[in-house]
Amino acid sequence: MISKNGAQGIYIKTDVAKPESVQNAIRQTVDKFGKLDVIDNIAGGSLQEDRPIAEVSIEIWEKTFSINVFSAFLCSKYGIPELIKAERGSIILTGSIVGLVGIVRAAYTAAKGGIIALTRVMAVDYAKYNIRVNYVCPGTILTDRMKRDLDKNPAIFESVRPFQLLGFNEPIDVSYTKLFLASDESKRVTGAIFSIDSGVVALGGIPS
Repeated sequence: MISKNGAQGIYIKTDVAKPESVQNAIRQTVDKFGKLDVIDNIAGGSLQEDRPIAEVSIEIWEKTFSINVFSAFLCSKYGIPELIKAERGSIILTGSIVGLVGIVRAAYTAAKGGIIALTRVMAVDYAKYNIRVNYVCPGTILTDRMKRDLDKNPAIFESVRPFQLLGFNEPIDVSYTKLFLASDESKRVTGAIFSIDSGVVALGGIPS
């Protein structure tokens, strides 16, 4: 149990690519807090072995879609019934700007594009239950891992800097957008795409 500033949270070890694990996490959450209000799908990632379509292996393709798309499907599939019971809710799907501009690995880009389509169809299907579904697609975010990678290769940092029109994004920039989407302040927002990218998509992406 985590308690801070009057709020409480619990940690539940979950493999979001396994149905029974996702079901368990949702069940424990509802048991503890009485209902489910928000689903924030944040699991995702790309693999170094990802390649253009004619070169990528079937194993890497399937694993990439399992990490990114299947996990979002499972969390939504098993979480939506609880949101319906609560008669309201917000689902936030997390992707990447590559789903909008197609600038890197084929499997990862296709997976993130698939999440955009999933966002839109769920927004339409579940609006009648007062459930909103939106998509947040970050660009380059200066996480601790990203900072370490850039420190090791400053040339990469300098090559992408000109495309960050408002400067590099910090993790808090994504958090503010998700907080808005989780709150009633976004009660009329659904099926929308939020690019947290400092203008990269407006520029048409970063050349690969």
